Amino acid sequence: MLINLHKNATTTPAIREAIQNATGSDYELARQFNVTRDTIRKWRSRDTVADGSHTPHRLQSTLNAGQEELVIYLRTHLRLPLDDLLAVVREFIEPAMSRSALDRLLRRRGHSRLPVPDKTERTDKPFKAYEPGYVHVDVKYLPQMADESARRYVFVAIDRATRWVFVAIKNRKTAAAAQSFLNALTRAAPFRIRTLLTDNGKEFTDRLFGKRMKEASGQHEFDALCEALGIEHRLTRPRTPQTNGMVERFNGRIEQVLRSHHFNSSEDLETTLLRYVWLYNQHLPQKALNHEAPIQAMKRWQQSHPHLFQKSVRNHPGPDSYPVFALSHLLGIKLMPRIRGIKDLVFHRPEGGKKFQHIDRLFSDDINWQMIETHLPDMLRVAVSIKLGKISASAILRRLGTYSRKNKLYFAFRELGKVIRTQFLLKYVGDIELRRLIQSETNKSEQFNGFAKKLFFGGEGEIAENLRHEQRKVIKYNHLLANMVILHNVVGMSRVLKQLQAEGVLINQELLAGLAPYRLEHINRFGDYVLDFRRKAEALGEDFRILDIESAT
Repeated sequence: MLINLHKNATTTPAIREAIQNATGSDYELARQFNVTRDTIRKWRSRDTVADGSHTPHRLQSTLNAGQEELVIYLRTHLRLPLDDLLAVVREFIEPAMSRSALDRLLRRRGHSRLPVPDKTERTDKPFKAYEPGYVHVDVKYLPQMADESARRYVFVAIDRATRWVFVAIKNRKTAAAAQSFLNALTRAAPFRIRTLLTDNGKEFTDRLFGKRMKEASGQHEFDALCEALGIEHRLTRPRTPQTNGMVERFNGRIEQVLRSHHFNSSEDLETTLLRYVWLYNQHLPQKALNHEAPIQAMKRWQQSHPHLFQKSVRNHPGPDSYPVFALSHLLGIKLMPRIRGIKDLVFHRPEGGKKFQHIDRLFSDDINWQMIETHLPDMLRVAVSIKLGKISASAILRRLGTYSRKNKLYFAFRELGKVIRTQFLLKYVGDIELRRLIQSETNKSEQFNGFAKKLFFGGEGEIAENLRHEQRKVIKYNHLLANMVILHNVVGMSRVLKQLQAEGVLINQELLAGLAPYRLEHINRFGDYVLDFRRKAEALGEDFRILDIESAT
């Protein structure tokens, strides 16, 4: 007979049964069976001789019952993966929650695996595949703000192949506004626009339908501009908005932004829309693009089809850089970014009615000095807090860079940023040496970033980790490896130059300035790596210097 007993059990089933059938006192039975009186009382009170369950009646879990129900609700309704659910729980429910505890909770409640959704057959046809240059265009009404006398319109363009979006807000929905938008679109698009698809609005065509039928004559102002730019202008069929559904879907995204935000002014609305479009183009991955952002898709297209593009595809900084300029100024940092589209720069007038000769049309709205003066103590307190390490600059910029524009401190930083940015732009435009300096220093940073990306093993620069600390480790390890290779290159190049110098070759500062350590021709990224930790690296002495300090200067 196989008997399973607890490892600390002092009795067998036969002894337990004898205790239950005995008639003596607890003291007498304890002496008889050589156990404690508590053991005698325990088995006399039971009807069975088997060990009971040692599972606690109440599990020692991190969350209470209500919090557990909330986690299960998030899992079942939002269908969040484990890592995403863990981030939500730590942020809003329990900061001390561990990944293993959350996994045990889901297993215990029977939700360890996400349900597989039923695949439904597509009722709509997918868009036909095109190369970059086939653009959908539409117009959307914007809500009228309190500081406006009439509603405005947003012209929207989206490329079919890359999902790249360009928008512009106009005061009127006219043919002149459509022409202005098309000119701006052709300047902003990195690719050559070959085909333009619009609806049958009066701003795009003179086609009529309904009681008065009339086909497009091709003599409309918008048609004439398309012909001058070498663009084929196509129209959707009457009463079939689904033909232009790609831009209609993005209009739906704009509608969600408008409904979910409160805007204090027309400028606030325009800033929010432009920032959302920037986020969409630069950072939001699209399922149709194999989970890439539009800017990444354009770079991939440019590598494989360079003839379709008229200029290089670049990552652009966010449209709302004013708080960055203001905060950098208060921290004593002289911010000097490289400016790409000089012709599209916006300057701000120091006071209303101020006119400037030759450059007056570059200036737009006035600077609100009263707001800067009112909130200057608050802005200085923020700068002091950053200096003392009480809060990080990135945290402040994230708060100032969100969609919500309800905080008056944001508007104060923005007004101060207008002042600093306008001063920098005026100097940037007028000083060619400053532009050359910024260009050369930025190129150095881009060279290092490209060098580090090529050394990124297996992922081609793509970080697959979702956790922030893991992402930081990947970046630090990548930069450590890049610096090690740079040191290896510098040592090797220095030895060769020293040998050439010994052979009588003239090595001067001008020659050294044209050399860079970002070389990978001799580096094999893949294969077997044998590390000899017993080998000692040779020390670099003073005799290793190529040029003396006096000759270098």
